[in-house]
Amino acid sequence: MSTQSESRFWDKFIDKTASYNIKPELARWYVRHAESCIKSHQKRLASHSAVDVENYLTGKGRNRHLHDWQYRQIVLAVKVLFSDMVNITWGNAFPWDEWNEAAQQLQSDHATVARDYQAVNVEGVAKNYAAGNDAITEPMQRNAKRHTLAVEKMINHIRVKHYSIQTEKAYASWVLRLLNHQSIQSLDSLSECHISNFLDYLVLTRKVSSSTQAQELNALIYFYKNILQLKLSENIQFVCSKKPKRLPVVLSQNEITQLFAAIHSPMFLLMSNLLYGCGMRLMECVRLRILDVDFDYQQLLIRGAKGKKDRVARYLPNWLPL
Repeated sequence: MSTQSESRFWDKFIDKTASYNIKPELARWYVRHAESCIKSHQKRLASHSAVDVENYLTGKGRNRHLHDWQYRQIVLAVKVLFSDMVNITWGNAFPWDEWNEAAQQLQSDHATVARDYQAVNVEGVAKNYAAGNDAITEPMQRNAKRHTLAVEKMINHIRVKHYSIQTEKAYASWVLRLLNHQSIQSLDSLSECHISNFLDYLVLTRKVSSSTQAQELNALIYFYKNILQLKLSENIQFVCSKKPKRLPVVLSQNEITQLFAAIHSPMFLLMSNLLYGCGMRLMECVRLRILDVDFDYQQLLIRGAKGKKDRVARYLPNWLPL
């Protein structure tokens, strides 16, 4: 490509970015991203394959110094290059939206990294619970600051016991809800009456299910016994939420096949198959590594599962083939 024709090519590329509401002053950044993609393969644009683009985007996604908005710029630049500029067969069918949605930077409190990269953040727990409810945001933040040490102690105790990150967040959230609802100023004033009143409130006012009420009760008992070192009677009086008797709804093999056929992302399809065929938990699947796959025994070694216990899962091909 001559210098003049190359200049016309990139001028046309910039014009195409305008259709995606890209500001003219930012268009040059998209040109740089597209040039970087071209130089990474050192071959004609028309000979690029979808696999080449997948490998390129995957490599960029592994750059931990890249922000999510920068990655979205790269995805859009490559999309303009192969969907709008080059007449290539796979360009329009490529799952650009899925790659763009994947450009989400994990927050520091995300379940997969929370325990690796940050200390206990009680105010963050309170903020997440109060999100979307302006009426309780400020009181929750005040209570979180007032009782930070106690809630931090509980979270650290949970981590020592190797409870799951979901249990940690749920228990901390329930304790903060109790302190906020009962307007507890000092932990010395806590009693069984506060638990009873709060559980009654959940059932009579909030109409929560029996499982939600049971989780709340377990969280408060854990907090009282292990953190506050208070003895509770075995029969705490409160209104019990009735658990309705329901018949389980189970998808047939045909329905499962149709469901999986609608999953176009190879990664999500593989995860769905593993969850369905192995009975794995979601976070166990997310944390699975290639070294945990035992092809000789046809099994998966799940390390550090619930309770920090290793276990083995087998794929059942009679349910649904991968």
